Formats: sequence, C-alpha cells, structure tokens
Amino acid sequence: MAKEKTQQKKKHTGVIAAVILILAIAAAVGYYLFFYNGGIFTDKTKKSDSIAAEAETQKPTLTEITPCDKEDIEMMKKSLVGKWYSYTEQGVPFTYTFDKNGTALYQKEGKKSVEFTYTFKDGLLTLVNPKKTYVYQCSKDAVGMMARMQNGQWQYNFNELAKKIPNFTGCVYIIDDIMYLGDDCLCGSDTIHQSSGESLVGEWIGVVGDVVTFNADGSYKYINHATEFNGTYQVDFDKQTLAITINGKTNDHDKDQWGLDGRVLRVGKQYYFRASV
Repeated sequence: MAKEKTQQKKKHTGVIAAVILILAIAAAVGYYLFFYNGGIFTDKTKKSDSIAAEAETQKPTLTEITPCDKEDIEMMKKSLVGKWYSYTEQGVPFTYTFDKNGTALYQKEGKKSVEFTYTFKDGLLTLVNPKKTYVYQCSKDAVGMMARMQNGQWQYNFNELAKKIPNFTGCVYIIDDIMYLGDDCLCGSDTIHQSSGESLVGEWIGVVGDVVTFNADGSYKYINHATEFNGTYQVDFDKQTLAITINGKTNDHDKDQWGLDGRVLRVGKQYYFRASV
C-alpha cells in the first residue's frame, strides 16, 4: 500500500511538472514569435527582458468566457458557410470550407486536404474527423483575445475549460467577415479581394491574432499578448516601399518584402487582414 501511494505521489508530481513545462514552453514559443516573427513592429532590444521577467512573476488566472446568446448563434450558423482564407505563422496559405450539408474541408498549401463533419449545437462548433475532434465555444470574447491576453494566459484558460468541455480547442466568432477560430484568424472569400484603395490607414488583424493600427499621421500602434508598441511608418505606393521605424531603428521593405492585395497586407512572412472594408 505504501509503495502504491508513493507511486501515485510521484505520478501526481510528474503531472504537475508536465503542466508547468508545457506552459513554460508555450511562453518561450510566444516570445520567439512575438519578438522575431512579430519583430517588424516591436522593439526587441528594449522590452523583451522586462516582459520575460513579468511573465515569470505572474501566475495565469482563469478568465470567464461568456457564451453567445441565441441571436449571435443564429448569425454564426449563417455566416460560417463558405470559404475562409488564412496563413500559418510561416506564411503558408490554408483554407477552411464549410458546406451547408455539415461537411468541412481544410486545405493547407502543399498538403493533402483534410475532411471534417461539423455541428453547431448549444453554442459549440464541433469539427470531427477520424483522427481528432475540435470543439469551439461561440463567444464574442474570441475577438481580439490573442492581442489582449498574455502568452500562457489563453493556453491556461483553454486547458482549464477542456476539463469541463472535452476536446475544447478555443473560442469562435465572426465579425465583419473576419473569423476568430481558436488562435487563428481567417478572412471570408466574399470580401478578401475587396480593396479600399492604396492606403494602410486603419486597423489590421494578424492571422495569429496580433493587431496593428496605422494612423493617418504616419504613426502606428501594435498590440500582441497584452503588450503595446508604438512607432512610425512611411509608405510609397509608387516605389512600392514600406519603412517601419521604432525607437530610431528603421526596417526598410521593398516590393518583394511586402505587399497589399485587396484586404490582405503582407510584411515578410506575416499576414494581416483589414478589419473592415
């Protein structure tokens, strides 16, 4: 009996250590993506140490997620049907196509397509294939979640909710033809090619949930994982150049390094969708 208790204690300790390790790895990955993949709008040298120190001292807390009401759920059912475009963190295109008959197709460039069946019941969007099940809570809280919550925080929330909702994967909501699906953002096919002219002014939603707002006075605000950065930009559509400046450091991008196509902004391997057209 004593041996069994010792083994159970070791197992329990191992589970706790594994959870801590997972959160630590998630935070480390988040810092890498934030300061290197997202570094075009950030000051990597000034704030990375302070953010890391803050993350070490703060423990994740469970954030209440508010389910959608009946009106929002009906809107979601109608808006979900169709084709949705996005990109991975490495800039690889992928799409989700939802049909009225309850089937869905995921297609990533260079990979075989994956077929799903899906249901929308009790405010939950459930996608199922023979290998895995994904469950998303329909909630307005999905809007801007990746930008306003610290890395590690949303993972903790999802893990806690998975204890109550099996296979919980995140939140889902659609607004202005932008779908927030877990930790991805996608743009609907009806508006992705719509253009509001040669201008960057306005709010842009990153495919990984970060947000950049370009102002008419040449300044910008970038928000990711509850941290805000401010800088300036210069764009020349004739020469097809874009310069991003923060704390006196300027990154110049030529026509091969950035581009604006309809509702899609590309800077390096990062992609953003105009929040509204």
